[in-house]
Amino acid sequence: ALLEMYAIPYTASRVVANAISLDKTLTKRLWRDAGLPVVPFQEFASADERIRPSLHYPLFVKPSREGTGMGVGLEAVVKDERELRQRVDWVIETYRQPALVENYLPGREFTVGILGCQDVAVFTERPQLYNANGFHRFPILEIESQQSITPGVYGYSAKSKDLTEAGAPGYLCPAELDPQQEEKLHRLALRAHLAIGAKDVSRVDFRLDAKGTPYLLEINTLPGLNPAVSDLCIMARAEGLPYNQLILEILDMAASRFGML
Repeated sequence: ALLEMYAIPYTASRVVANAISLDKTLTKRLWRDAGLPVVPFQEFASADERIRPSLHYPLFVKPSREGTGMGVGLEAVVKDERELRQRVDWVIETYRQPALVENYLPGREFTVGILGCQDVAVFTERPQLYNANGFHRFPILEIESQQSITPGVYGYSAKSKDLTEAGAPGYLCPAELDPQQEEKLHRLALRAHLAIGAKDVSRVDFRLDAKGTPYLLEINTLPGLNPAVSDLCIMARAEGLPYNQLILEILDMAASRFGML
């Protein structure tokens, strides 16, 4: 917002999309209204609120407006009402914000990278990177957390581990998926990106239910770009896309939007 006030160009999504993505509950409401798959959820402003009948144990509890897995660990999975209310109370007290509660998904976890815009062909020097719709398809990254420090939960302590450190989750890219599953995840990720008005680059997280059906978790409109450890950079590296080329594509899209190309 400060950059816009001072008319300074910047990369990626603008103020509204970034604000939406930081509010996980609002994001899920918009996705739900757009017909995208999200599990039943409820935001709790206090621990004694009535529990919606669509919620079924086990449930997953996390802060509604944090990133990097803050407030997420094995304790986030609750098995009954007593545990639920205790965890909600802890989240509200610790993070000074509502708690987001949703049905727990026990299946595999994936993250899907988005790069592109509908008019990218007008200015890109690398048109071969993009499909006819203007978006690039990165290989999908699977987060394998069963052997991590928080088995089955991709939370703060697991995310803070270096890639090869004991207790770190596995980062499997490209993920082992059949073509139909891969196509579905790419399609849903792009719809999720566009539904909140995201620009140029993002990363969309999914988890599967017990039957293998994918559901949207959240979107990162400012995905990390650490060349060694960030998920988007792992995807680029897996397909042989040089880091400087990835950065230049993001810069060129922003420069075009601000009339600098």
